[in-house]
Amino acid sequence: MGTYHDGQDDETAIAKAVEIATDHVRRYCDALDKNDGDACATLCRFPLLDVGAGEVTRIGSATELAQQVNERTTSFNNVNIEVAQSGPEGVLVAVTADEASGNGEQAILVVGKVEGVWTIGGISRM
Repeated sequence: MGTYHDGQDDETAIAKAVEIATDHVRRYCDALDKNDGDACATLCRFPLLDVGAGEVTRIGSATELAQQVNERTTSFNNVNIEVAQSGPEGVLVAVTADEASGNGEQAILVVGKVEGVWTIGGISRM
């Protein structure tokens, strides 16, 4: 017998978590590319931690994130989304993309289920 989580076997629960998390990240990336800060913010929980090489930014509210996204001046393409690690209540999603400037972007997004709601809770970028 398998292990059960919320009435589902782990395999089924993890498959569902992966589907939800990758959809969240795909929607976040689409909104980010369109500078749609409000759409990005609805997919996140706050405070949102954004960890970069040498700095950690705590984004305290949806309004703060929306403003940052709306002020972006870069766009990207060739977005690739892959699951790095998964469990029934959380998924680490790896994203790589090419910025229009020619620079590459790599990020890991932490997507988790808190109080029954799936949201992006953290971003680590290189």
